[in-house]
Amino acid sequence: MGRRVRGLDPDGASLIGLGQAFGAARLAEPAATFFQAAAEAHFAPEANIGFAVLASLRGDRAGARRYLLAALKFEDARFTSGRTAGNLFHEILGRLNGLAEQRLDCTAWIATVPDGSLTLAGRSILVCAPSEAIARAYLETIVTAMQGSESGPELSGVKWRVAPKTQQPDRPVPPGVHSVVG
Repeated sequence: MGRRVRGLDPDGASLIGLGQAFGAARLAEPAATFFQAAAEAHFAPEANIGFAVLASLRGDRAGARRYLLAALKFEDARFTSGRTAGNLFHEILGRLNGLAEQRLDCTAWIATVPDGSLTLAGRSILVCAPSEAIARAYLETIVTAMQGSESGPELSGVKWRVAPKTQQPDRPVPPGVHSVVG
């Protein structure tokens, strides 16, 4: 079936939509076939989001998390029309945070990644966590996933500060990386 699926769209972009349609109809096997073909056509971030949705539908939070972290590997990826690495990044963060089973009283931290070769270099990232040490661990998980490496990235140059009052959560929130700010 793989060759037939690829024959439907040699570019691969429409395979994501087909996988989403079958997934929405709760037809996991054909949806997975389309997502696999899309991943092979270098639409891996969006395909992995699709696989994460299928895992969530099965009640497999750990599997969904693994797929979402895999979706953060944007290098050499292609995107469907209207999608960018930036909007997919925020969607993935939202989905990861949505998988959190608990909401905690968190402090919002801003991590400023120095310029350089590190993923997210030159960006400021909003991370919510009960402590700075836990916030650091959440950022390390995301950066490691984006870099596609097993060893932890060197984050010693990241500058941390408590976010302004206007960015602090009003109520318990899922801990984790929430967004790129500024």
